[in-house]
Amino acid sequence: MEPELALLLYTYSVVFDTPTILPPQRSHDHAFPLLEGSQPVKVKPYKYSHNQKEEIEKLVNNMLV
Repeated sequence: MEPELALLLYTYSVVFDTPTILPPQRSHDHAFPLLEGSQPVKVKPYKYSHNQKEEIEKLVNNMLV
C-alpha cells in the first residue's frame, strides 16, 4: 500500500470503522430541509429497454464494489 494512502487511512480511521449502530454517530448531523407541506416524491418505476437495463446493472454493480 502507498505510504500516503496508509497515512490517510490511519489519520481518518474513525470514518472507516464498521458501524455498530445505524446511523453511526458522527460529529455533524445532516438534514434535508423540505418545504412545509411537501410530500416525498412517489412515482412508479418505468421500464427500460434491455440494453439500458444491462448498462444500468453494470454501473450499479461497479458502484457497489
